[in-house]
Amino acid sequence: MSHMAKIKGQIKNLEALKRASSKLGLAFIENATSARYYANNTVKCSHKITMPNTSYEIGVVKEKDDTYGLQTDFYDANVTKAIGRDGVKLRDSYNEEVTRMFAESTGKSVFRETEEDGTVVLRLRAF
Repeated sequence: MSHMAKIKGQIKNLEALKRASSKLGLAFIENATSARYYANNTVKCSHKITMPNTSYEIGVVKEKDDTYGLQTDFYDANVTKAIGRDGVKLRDSYNEEVTRMFAESTGKSVFRETEEDGTVVLRLRAF
């Protein structure tokens, strides 16, 4: 029985995904050919991300349009702990890194603010 799930979203910038993974305490492994999940089953991938406290991994799978998709198994509660429900922490971290990289390339700085309700706001400013 497969528990593998696709994490919603599209990855266009692997460097941003590497940075996002690192910020969450995850390890991005380049040129991996498979990622492990339930009962040591594997899924084919181009790269993978390992997480602490679990043998489950995230497969970074190249799509036909040269973007990447993310696949993992949420059956182990430590996966949700590491990347959030449905991967939201990893997606948010990735989006923040894409924004930071864009800001750097255009001579701007990024300020991260957390509002009272927990909403994260990124503000770009010229140097």
